[in-house]
Amino acid sequence: MTDSISLRSRLLDFTASDMAIVQKAECDFYGTNYYTSQFARHREQPASETDYIGNVDKLQENKKGEAVGEESGLHWLRSCPGMFRKHLTRIYRLYGKPIYITESRCPCPGEDKKTREESVNYEYRIQYFKDHLDAVGKSVSEDGAVIKGYFARSLMDNLEWSGGHGPRFRVTNTDYDTLDQTPKKSALVLQKLIETMKTASS
Repeated sequence: MTDSISLRSRLLDFTASDMAIVQKAECDFYGTNYYTSQFARHREQPASETDYIGNVDKLQENKKGEAVGEESGLHWLRSCPGMFRKHLTRIYRLYGKPIYITESRCPCPGEDKKTREESVNYEYRIQYFKDHLDAVGKSVSEDGAVIKGYFARSLMDNLEWSGGHGPRFRVTNTDYDTLDQTPKKSALVLQKLIETMKTASS
């Protein structure tokens, strides 16, 4: 079975009238959730019947052994600000619509094993925000993209759909025993970074 059959045979058929409706639709903006980037390599073997990614392997390193980005608290999620910029610029050039980053986050390595004080002061997330907001700025100022908003997900540590209470993505630490909330240093830094960028662009 080829990859085209395994994917296409499970898609709905679009009629000419369906496509005409889609083509008339107007969008005000393009919203994107961004977490990470990966290298892709096409598989030589036939696709499985349940294939949904186009019969490719998603890799953390290229054939030269170069990592796609810095490791985080999840094996599949790397910090890749350079590729984030490329993604934003490509999307804007493709669709020509203002972009809102509707989600962007990254768990710090080993944060689930740290105390509240260690988690609150963890520098990894601060650097993540600095690097990714810098990528946004360069996509705007150097590549000409129009980016209207950046939403860091999310406010509080909570249940992560694929990892339970382990990975901590958020800018406020949650004590799962007492439910006390403590703003992390990254929350305050994020606020200052956004204010600085707004001032610089005005």
